[in-house]
Amino acid sequence: YIVPRNEPMFCKEPSKTTALGEITPHLTEVAEELESEREELKTLIRTTADNNSTLLHISQFSSISKIPEDLGYCTKLVSLTINNNFNLTSLPHTLAQCSLIEHLNLAYNRLHVFPVEICQLKHLITLDISNNQIPCIGRDIDALKSLEEFIVDNNFVHAFPPALTFLQRLKVFSVINNPLVRESMKTDQPQKWVAPTEENDVMGETDCTICQDTLKSATAMCVYHFVDFASNKDVPIKYSVCSDRCKQIVMDLQESEVANFSTLLY
Repeated sequence: YIVPRNEPMFCKEPSKTTALGEITPHLTEVAEELESEREELKTLIRTTADNNSTLLHISQFSSISKIPEDLGYCTKLVSLTINNNFNLTSLPHTLAQCSLIEHLNLAYNRLHVFPVEICQLKHLITLDISNNQIPCIGRDIDALKSLEEFIVDNNFVHAFPPALTFLQRLKVFSVINNPLVRESMKTDQPQKWVAPTEENDVMGETDCTICQDTLKSATAMCVYHFVDFASNKDVPIKYSVCSDRCKQIVMDLQESEVANFSTLLY
């Protein structure tokens, strides 16, 4: 139905109006619940720190979107579970201060970025980031040299950084239900490189994976190499390269060389 040009258009009067008085009690209740959970969580963390506890379990805080910085005081933690917090989108930078952690479970939250602080937990043996919204893994993941179990199920990961292949102790590596790049996207079919932004930080690449030159949008490209790794076949490894020469190096890689990526010579 086309409204004639001279016919005025009016919004219909709503059949029922919602009074401010009806909304206010609900908002007040939500605010009170959030404040209550914040205080409960702060108390839990402080008690853990004061008692030098080695275990901490933060679960089912439905209103919490971030963990207090006080987590950094829990320096004796060996096992940390932060799961089933459906509005949790980030972790504090102070997580890195919990340097003794060996087991970290971050499953079933709402994390949309891989927490870079994880890569500073040098004693980490098991890491579960399943059932989040994480699109990529930190390029410094190779710092976790003791890692034996890595669960990435049900995220948005499409490829992994070359550093993943340094995790020589990794025995369990699960990537179920991720939109991984398939073998059809071979290295002879490069994709255009997109400069990382806050909204689209693919793996934080600003330098060429091969020669370390700064990537430029005009010439840079992304290529993939597929490796059998930790009982998984055709794991996509992503390289951001600055030129055809660096692209050719990736194309010439053998799986044995990928496992020893640090020995590659440009």
